[in-house]
Formats: sequence, C-alpha cells, structure tokens
Amino acid sequence: MRNFLLLALLLLPSPAFAQFPPTGFYDCLDAAKVKLGVLTLQAGGEYQWDADGVSLPGQFATSGAAAEAVTGVLAEKHWRGLFFTVMGATRFTFETDAGQVKCE
Repeated sequence: MRNFLLLALLLLPSPAFAQFPPTGFYDCLDAAKVKLGVLTLQAGGEYQWDADGVSLPGQFATSGAAAEAVTGVLAEKHWRGLFFTVMGATRFTFETDAGQVKCE
C-alpha cells in the first residue's frame, strides 16, 4: 500500500519548486503550434533565444513556479508565465504580447 501511494504521488503533476527551472533546450510553439524558436536556459536564470538564425541573450526571474523575462528580447515582448515538471519533463506556458506560447 505504501509503495502504491508513493508511486501515485510521483506521477501527479506538480509545480517546480526549485528557484530556477532546469537548464536545457526548450522548443517554443505559439497557439497554432507553429515553432517560434528555441529557448536555452542556463544556470542562474540566463537565457538564449534562438529564432530566425539569430541568438539573443537575456535573463529570467523566477519565484516558485512563476517565470518572467526581465531583460532581452523576451522581456520586450512581456513573456510571463508558469513552469511545471511532470515525470522529469519541464514545460512552460507564457502569456506574451503576441499571445500564448508553450515551451517544452
């Protein structure tokens, strides 16, 4: 019974409680599922936005499961949202000037 409860807890979606989301590469799609670019997160909240053959740096600030671009091209477009981790995969949902963007 104890193992079943532990397994059930591990499979439930949960917000990311770390100060920063995991580093890595995240493909970002608009609401129509069109790829906008690749968001590369680095340690300490640094990011690199790669789109249309151009790479631009910036900084994210996080609090709990909330993330907001505070510098760079994504800050200029007001990227704000949430991130969560399910079974080791982190996903972002941002509200931006151009509409909703999902990165995973």
